[in-house]
Amino acid sequence: GFKLLILAGLVVAAFFIPNNGFAQTFMVIGLIGGFMFILVQLLLSIDFVHSWNESWIDHVESGSKKHGYGLLFFTFLFYALSITGIVLFYVYYAPDRNICRLHTFFISFNLCLCFIFSIIS
Repeated sequence: GFKLLILAGLVVAAFFIPNNGFAQTFMVIGLIGGFMFILVQLLLSIDFVHSWNESWIDHVESGSKKHGYGLLFFTFLFYALSITGIVLFYVYYAPDRNICRLHTFFISFNLCLCFIFSIIS
């Protein structure tokens, strides 16, 4: 009840703050917060995938072929999804490679990094 009213009041009050440096300051704070959020999500995803792989490898080593086939299936599925995503990036974000050179560079650079890290792992 009371906390919700305070939150609503703060949201409404934010519209009445003058724009003298307020937007720039909170843009930087939002940028840092967004970066930290993405970093935490990346770490949580890596931890989840590592524990999932470790669990299924333990089942494979104890003699379960189903977990081995499941591990191979999901590996190829995620590689196929990654390749599909990269193709869609080329189609939608860099349709004309002569004009969108920066987009093409970043997509190609990401593709090369994914390939290199896949070989390393």
